[in-house]
Amino acid sequence: MPDICLQHLVGLMRSTRRFSFRAAHDKARMQDPSVLRERAKVQLVPDEELEKLIPVRVAIVEVR
Repeated sequence: MPDICLQHLVGLMRSTRRFSFRAAHDKARMQDPSVLRERAKVQLVPDEELEKLIPVRVAIVEVR
């Protein structure tokens, strides 16, 4: 689901330099080569302390 995939949303924003509700829900864009290139640059790092909070979903997002 594109609208809840952090890697996809960041890749989409980096690729198109804009963001919209429609773009965030566009499943076809999940296969767009430019989005996939940017998405590959996104690294998720698990945090044991945050995982202890499940079912509450929290995240720390750092953009460099």
